[in-house]
Amino acid sequence: MKYRKKPVVVDATQWFKNGDHPLDYSEDRTGFENDEFRTWSGEEAKALAWEGGVVRYYRSPNQPGDRQCQHCEHTLDHHGWIETLEGGHIVCPGDWIITGVAGEHYPCKPDIFERTYERATNQSIISQVRDEGYRAGYAQASMLTHDDAYIKGFDDATRQADGLAFTGLLCGIALATFIWGLWAAVFPSNC
Repeated sequence: MKYRKKPVVVDATQWFKNGDHPLDYSEDRTGFENDEFRTWSGEEAKALAWEGGVVRYYRSPNQPGDRQCQHCEHTLDHHGWIETLEGGHIVCPGDWIITGVAGEHYPCKPDIFERTYERATNQSIISQVRDEGYRAGYAQASMLTHDDAYIKGFDDATRQADGLAFTGLLCGIALATFIWGLWAAVFPSNC
């Protein structure tokens, strides 16, 4: 069977050096100073050039920092490290840090990011909702007329059920219009 990746809008930031990620210094840090427990603000941590909270310094006892990375031309001491749901990963300068749907962070190489993602705009999000409504109507039409019509590429049985697909399109447009209206009400200067 074939599957299509669901369109999802994600936050992403391109990383080049320590402190690049917008959330690196968003939280306070605690520790000891002169045997006293204290709290440093994110701004203090940034001013002291502490490692980022999302992308940390890369360090490994098994690999010296002057060794060249196998993925890019930089030495490892110019890299970051990020903990993901699947474990830790090296972050090369130029990698994108994506915030997933569950709030997790993970790196993505620039060439893969470019092939997989495009900049989201208010209009592209509305188009996505409209397209999903149309596909939902088309899928419903195909299930009513022929079990495999949707998977096999919208064969004749699916084309004959355009009435239900059109209904799905109208529902998608109505939902997109509703979302646009909400957006305009909340953020009138952006519309």
